[in-house]
Amino acid sequence: YVAESEHIIRKITSEGVVSIFAGSGSAGGADGTGTAATFNWPIAIAIDSVDVYVIDGQENLRKITPAGVVTTITTVTGGNGLYGMEIDANGNFWFADLGNYSIRKVNSSAEVTLIAGADCSSIYNCSGATDGNLDVARFKNVYDITIDTNGIMYVIENASSSKVRKIVIDNTAPTVSSVSSDSSDGTYGIGHIIPIAVTFSEAVTVTGTPQLTLETG
Repeated sequence: YVAESEHIIRKITSEGVVSIFAGSGSAGGADGTGTAATFNWPIAIAIDSVDVYVIDGQENLRKITPAGVVTTITTVTGGNGLYGMEIDANGNFWFADLGNYSIRKVNSSAEVTLIAGADCSSIYNCSGATDGNLDVARFKNVYDITIDTNGIMYVIENASSSKVRKIVIDNTAPTVSSVSSDSSDGTYGIGHIIPIAVTFSEAVTVTGTPQLTLETG
């Protein structure tokens, strides 16, 4: 499958037969089947075991079924020139965001997350070449992204930096190392507050209202 600047997606069979898979050739964003759908400068393609996915208009993620039915999955909010795309084994999409010097992720629920690089909407001159953890790493003109069988990502930066960068994401969940309290043993009445300190194996972000199950006796 080929994303063509003439606003169409072409299909090439193993015998070398080329045909228009989707798109009318006119710029637009209409969903539909085959040539009834329109695209606006499709720039990159990723394929899973069934469907074809396209970056369109540098910010829209669109799906094409084997029957040529085109639907728009989501607009990648915060994106500013998506040039490269990859899909992993869990159905997550990963984008090289050229305009924001960053890597973004869209999960199977179409939720968009900034994974690595700076949030350029709040940081001036956010490009760079810093290696490090995801929150401190900086990129410059990321053009493409690929993922190997171990889930390690490789990012290509353009000729101004001429680099291939590697991203390793640790998906190991943090654990609770200890739970302690300064309160002494005793009898506590209804509504009495007992301060409890929870120590994790690494830095975590806690949202909502955490709940602990305690044994009393």
